[in-house]
Amino acid sequence: MNPKSRMQTKYINTMRKKNLLFVLGTAWIFCLGACSSPEPIRAQRGELIDAVYASGYLITDDEYVVTARAEGYLLKAEVDEGDSVEAASPLFFLSNEVQAAQLNNAELNYRDARLDVSPNSPQLEQIEAQIAQVEAQLALDRKNYERYQRLVKTQAVSQAEFEKTEFQYKNTQLQLDILKESRADLQKSLKLRLAQEANQVRIQNENNQDYFLASSISGRVLEVYKQEGEFVKKGEAIAKIGGGAIRAKLYIAEEDIKRIKMNQNCLISLNTDPDSTYPAQISKIYPSFDTDEQSYLVEASFAKMPEGLYANSQLQANVVIAKKQNVLYIPNLYLENGNLVKMEDGSKRELKIGLVTEAWSEVLEGLSEDEEIVLPN
Repeated sequence: MNPKSRMQTKYINTMRKKNLLFVLGTAWIFCLGACSSPEPIRAQRGELIDAVYASGYLITDDEYVVTARAEGYLLKAEVDEGDSVEAASPLFFLSNEVQAAQLNNAELNYRDARLDVSPNSPQLEQIEAQIAQVEAQLALDRKNYERYQRLVKTQAVSQAEFEKTEFQYKNTQLQLDILKESRADLQKSLKLRLAQEANQVRIQNENNQDYFLASSISGRVLEVYKQEGEFVKKGEAIAKIGGGAIRAKLYIAEEDIKRIKMNQNCLISLNTDPDSTYPAQISKIYPSFDTDEQSYLVEASFAKMPEGLYANSQLQANVVIAKKQNVLYIPNLYLENGNLVKMEDGSKRELKIGLVTEAWSEVLEGLSEDEEIVLPN
């Protein structure tokens, strides 16, 4: 767990039993008086809010970690933390001597393959010369064959001489057919090699691009983890890029997660501006428990985006669970068994209780504003 996470978890564990409860109007004065004095008190009327406390930090909508797709030394960093970037803009360059050599070899082999399929190809020129030679011999053998075919009919030549001429003609024709078939096979083989070498150039180009890292989104550089000259392993994080709207990621204690619902209102206070609060709404509830943070995670979207927000800023929030106006309430310390209070004369009275927070309880029936109660024994 990183230091930030340990700090957040420690803060959450400290505050788990301290869900912040808002009581407006005269509530704060009443709290001070009621909790510090054993004197009889009266129920007060005002606004009562039950809320769940959460800590967290700011994140961006589109946020991703730039990781190395190859290993090498970080030759150049085009950006620094806080810089704005556009999609496809260069970020980092890694050393790529070996890959550059492989790309160069692939390009040389591709040029050779292109030459081999051109009309000036040495291999094709050689077999074309052989074909031309055999075609010339075939034309001569054909003439001899046709002449001997006429002569054998008049018995001017023997049958054996005719058959010898016929054999020579057919043999030359066979040689020509074999050479033409060889030429077709060679052309096919050369074209296949050209396609393979072109594919190798494409692959080596893609591999070479792994050493030149560009941004996938438009946004801002949130963090840079590596410095120029450092060796970077494949899959290692180099930087974090964030873009889009800023949201709050909140850590919710296990005992409180069941009270969190979508679209609940919350008030957020930033550590960078602790004197201000910003309204937001729960926009996402993660489905599983985060074992690293020992909390459940939820996200909240600001109702109106505040100015001057910085990603990763720490924050505290209060998720409003219930809110009532103009209610009669008393401290929970004065309740016995959840619904009994001790009157000033020592008698016990049963009340009908409404909204209950960790510190306060709403009185629906059984007690008026002018009656006094005392702490139970």
